[in-house]
Amino acid sequence: MFTIEELKSQLPKAKRRNVTQGLVDTINNLNDDEDGIFADAYKENFLSFISVMKSGEYKLTDYMNAVKYASFKLMGYINIDAYQATFPDRYRRFMHKYQDFGTEKEIRDKKLSSHVSMYNQNQLVNKVVEQAMIPPAILNTAMFQEALNRQAYLMLHATSELVQTQAANSILVQLKPAETAKIELDIGLKENDAITELRKATQELAQQNLLAIGAGAITPKEAIEAIIVAETV
Repeated sequence: MFTIEELKSQLPKAKRRNVTQGLVDTINNLNDDEDGIFADAYKENFLSFISVMKSGEYKLTDYMNAVKYASFKLMGYINIDAYQATFPDRYRRFMHKYQDFGTEKEIRDKKLSSHVSMYNQNQLVNKVVEQAMIPPAILNTAMFQEALNRQAYLMLHATSELVQTQAANSILVQLKPAETAKIELDIGLKENDAITELRKATQELAQQNLLAIGAGAITPKEAIEAIIVAETV
């Protein structure tokens, strides 16, 4: 559940005055589907994509609709269905306006499709959809770094050696180089034997230190210092 203060803190200063309790209630009381999946996704996306508002060119209500539209698209809706779900009242008005044109499918294909296409090309909608295509890991880089910093703090300062060990292991896991997905750039630079041996020795030392920490032979701090000394020698 959002509060006015939380929502204002995520918006540029120029937009904060537009945040009212009624607007917050609209977001919090969003109609859920049976499992509440859409409402949860929408609220998460609302905050994840909010960087597009930094330019100050868009209305908050337009942003809300764009996020809703993008959220439906992320759930697999085609454009016209996402438009219908985002603007149900507007969709009904179109159906009534063109009721003599033919069946609902004919109205959707021949009349409504142009309106949907125009909305889909809207600048704000495009920016939100672009954000939606960015992998969550990249969108939440700052949060990942914050969590990593917390693990580093616990590794060095926690009173429990078990917590220190778990934090150290978490860092090793998170920073472990990818083994399955390797990007090779052939730019004419070859790694010499010395660098290869140094990397191998450092990895072996890190593994040995992890085992030593688990056995209580050394502390996480001593392990880190050992790796730093080894790399600078």
